Amino acid sequence: MFYLYFSFAVLAAVGSFFLCRQAKLSIWLVPMVLLAPVTMPYVIFRARKKQGLIPFVIFMVLMVTVCVGEGVIWSNQKEAKRIADIPPLTRQLLDLCDTLKQSNIEVNQGLLKLESISQTESTAQQLGDTLTFVQELREILAANRDAIRELLEFADNHRTYLDRKGLGWVYQLKEFYTHPRVTRMDKSLEIYLDHFEQMLNYAYTYIYEISEIFEPAHMKNYDQYYIRYRRAVDQYIAYNSDRIHFQSKFMEGAPDILDYLPGPCQAQTFHLPTPSAGT
Repeated sequence: MFYLYFSFAVLAAVGSFFLCRQAKLSIWLVPMVLLAPVTMPYVIFRARKKQGLIPFVIFMVLMVTVCVGEGVIWSNQKEAKRIADIPPLTRQLLDLCDTLKQSNIEVNQGLLKLESISQTESTAQQLGDTLTFVQELREILAANRDAIRELLEFADNHRTYLDRKGLGWVYQLKEFYTHPRVTRMDKSLEIYLDHFEQMLNYAYTYIYEISEIFEPAHMKNYDQYYIRYRRAVDQYIAYNSDRIHFQSKFMEGAPDILDYLPGPCQAQTFHLPTPSAGT
């Protein structure tokens, strides 16, 4: 602390020394400025009178910069001390919770993006882009499951420590993420993505036969893919709506874990893409 302040005080004192020499003021003003840099404007206007405005503005800018800098340094040191005072296991728990929180945000954003890029008509380029994103979303979901698994394993492996430190709210997270209404929704999302990807792959491969010449065999096959996709969508919507209702009730008795629960998005129907002519 005060690293910037002491440097600033010395700089102000040096400046006041030259001003006092130039205006033939008492040299005792120098230690006054060194001890209290806020008195520097007095020296400036004594030495420069009406021409002291620019040096005064420069001094004020520097002083504000120093104050802000000292505030940032103090805040960083306070945070570092707070982290250093946290026991290693508690710090590990908080890191796992933060990872889960960020992962849930990414899942929520991914599902919203999936909904936005699903269109009622799709060109070959759009189908290819959607297929690529489905793979990216699978990776996001896999990372989310890993984050949940690591947190639950930590809770199981350090139960005595968590009880001793009063961190029992972690068990509420475990109760939520292992509840059948949550795991069932998660499984239905995987099934939905499977059927969605299968339908997109078929439409992407045979887009000419489906959207240009309407070849009966390919149209029939596409209809079968679409029916399975439609069923998967309906099941996911039903299970996800049930999960949202369960989560809303669960949070009433466990408000401390709100930040570490999944977002409430995607209760509505996804758009149902069908291929159109064009590339």
